[in-house]
Amino acid sequence: MSPAAVSVVVTPHTCSAVRRAVFVTLSVTTWLIAAYRTATQPAGKRYAEQTAGTNPNATAKTDKENDLQLRIKKLAPEAQLPTRAHDTDAGFDLYANTTVTVASGKNVLVPTGIAVSLPQGTVGLIHPRSGLAAKHMITVLNAPGTVDEGYTGEVLVNLVNHGRKPYVVHEGDRIAQLLIQAVEHPIVHVVDQLQPTERGIQGHGSTGV
Repeated sequence: MSPAAVSVVVTPHTCSAVRRAVFVTLSVTTWLIAAYRTATQPAGKRYAEQTAGTNPNATAKTDKENDLQLRIKKLAPEAQLPTRAHDTDAGFDLYANTTVTVASGKNVLVPTGIAVSLPQGTVGLIHPRSGLAAKHMITVLNAPGTVDEGYTGEVLVNLVNHGRKPYVVHEGDRIAQLLIQAVEHPIVHVVDQLQPTERGIQGHGSTGV
């Protein structure tokens, strides 16, 4: 007796069912692999990857923050790049690129040896360093100094000495802070009347000493 012949009929419906089965199998496998990696990954690394891409050393940042780049050109080989003492500090420390004496009651433009290209839509503000102000009465005369987005010349710090003794700024000293902030560019529109407010035209001293 000859073996029974088995015939398989492949129809469009059969192919569609097979494709669905393969798709479901691949999807479940992919999900299981991802779940396993997540479960076995350290919590700190998992948080960093979820919030800042795949770099385990990165911190959580928005897309806008990740696009911010402060481009710096060294105008002198010995110039020091701006630094931050802590990751959460608002300002970058600026360093003197020369040694200069600031006489009592006088001001000096101190070069930093760097030029910057600010991110689009921002402004650089040069603020005093609290330590210099508190200990030596050295501050920024035009605080905060303004570095416009379009300015690409050397960053100069206008230091003034409010103390009674001359103060020597040494090359490599931290002399100010550079804060980078977003800035608006409104369109000027002349009007006949301003919108009334509760305060109105009350100015200096209107709320008391």
